Amino acid sequence: MSDAKIRYALQRGITSFIMHLAAEDQGRCFTLENENMAAEGRLSIAVSNERLAANDPKWSVVAGAIAFRHKRLFDLSLIGVEAEFVKLTFRVEDPGKITPRDEPDRPANRFTVQP
Repeated sequence: MSDAKIRYALQRGITSFIMHLAAEDQGRCFTLENENMAAEGRLSIAVSNERLAANDPKWSVVAGAIAFRHKRLFDLSLIGVEAEFVKLTFRVEDPGKITPRDEPDRPANRFTVQP
């Protein structure tokens, strides 16, 4: 995967993106430009060393889902991730329906995923 940018309108429900990671010396950044500013929910990340279907239970989930609300850009650096495949799962809820125990939005849109 070289540096990639996807434009997509996140809709209610679950949307997953699965990426094959490039060699360590190539770009490992990913940007999702969300065209649905009303979307709110959680982003979770999972990794695998083999190609799997989105709903396969063999994905290794990275701890710490990230809550989001009205985000336009999701910038991810996957530098340091040793897995061959990364799955980004967006779970979009109805506005105002995120449970109280969810984490608040992070102040910045950029974060690093580490295995």
